[in-house]
Amino acid sequence: MPAKPTSLPDVRFFIDADLLGVGKALARVRKDVVHPGHPRCPQIRTDTPDSEWLPLVGESGWIAISRNKRIRYNPVENRLLRRHGVRAIFLTGRSEMTSWDRLVLIVRHWDAIEASLDEPGPWVKALTRNGLGELKMTGHL
Repeated sequence: MPAKPTSLPDVRFFIDADLLGVGKALARVRKDVVHPGHPRCPQIRTDTPDSEWLPLVGESGWIAISRNKRIRYNPVENRLLRRHGVRAIFLTGRSEMTSWDRLVLIVRHWDAIEASLDEPGPWVKALTRNGLGELKMTGHL
């Protein structure tokens, strides 16, 4: 497993590899955003499995933003999400959205995303064009 990020106190958000283009765009304009392969987050590569980055993101206190809502249903990943206090926002809704559409969606609701920073994990939320909403956690520790 990659080493825990320790020298990134100003990072607050991790954009998953399934939103890599969006993550790169956000990281260019916000110093509190990293993504797999980001120079400030070399321990998480674009091919790092969810089961390896989930503990790192949770223990670092970051909010993960992803399209992969299946993480909630995969028993191993769900346990990791809970055990490591991961806070995750999943883009849900239309699957045919372009990277631009996804970026616009995230930026449009950024204030609500930032408002979630004070909420202790674990939790999962859905981000749709209507805003940020609660998602029910499945499974058990």
